[in-house]
Amino acid sequence: LVCSSHSGEGAHVRVARAILDKARLGEERLECGAHPPQDSSANRALIKSGGEPSPIHNNCSGKHAGMLALAARLGIELAGYIDSHHPIQKGVARMLDELCDIDTECLPLAIDGCSVPTWAIPLRHLALGFQRFASGEKLSPERREAAQRIIAAVAAHPYMVAGNKRFCTRLMEAVPRAFVKTGAEGVFCAAVPHAGLGIALKCDDGAHRASETVVAAVLASLDVWTDEELGRLRSFAEVELKNWRKFNVGRVTGLGAPA
Repeated sequence: LVCSSHSGEGAHVRVARAILDKARLGEERLECGAHPPQDSSANRALIKSGGEPSPIHNNCSGKHAGMLALAARLGIELAGYIDSHHPIQKGVARMLDELCDIDTECLPLAIDGCSVPTWAIPLRHLALGFQRFASGEKLSPERREAAQRIIAAVAAHPYMVAGNKRFCTRLMEAVPRAFVKTGAEGVFCAAVPHAGLGIALKCDDGAHRASETVVAAVLASLDVWTDEELGRLRSFAEVELKNWRKFNVGRVTGLGAPA
């Protein structure tokens, strides 16, 4: 869940609370802001129960729970953990420097929708970060082991990374050897751990309508899969578009996209 942009479904909320409980922290510590669950069923259930959206329903509450748990484990100040000068965010920056071979201090810095710092990382370096994460190249043994644990956890529980009917979850359920993660503004990244490869792409219009099919097509272009895996990846690389009457009105395809 700490890797997720989840949909705010019941299981996501429960696990985010469990992380905080294990760290002996309350939900009031979350500084990600509140928005309704992205999953429509979960949102309707919240409304029906008379509840109000809270930070625990934020799609980034897993990441924030993880940051808070780390701060508690290190015994450092919890308040303001979202600030770029806080030790937690300085640690995030150091990891980005190590993985992506960059100097975050020299990059443009903005604030994400969930209020944490976000750096303008060039795509080549973002792909390199996922490559090193997947392969362990140039990482210390401790870092390499941590990366392998994260990859194994995501492969075992892809539902926690996104949610019901979400692309990331569905693709990793279909092809467990793939690691994919959506981002904002048309960004999409992927890793192929068994081949030590990393991928990063961005759609210029900032939308995700094409990024999902394109990342599936790029993955399918790699000669590192079984025939069965390849067939499943190709099924994600082309999507039929239907209107409210379920008429076919078009398609989005990543097939033929340059690798």
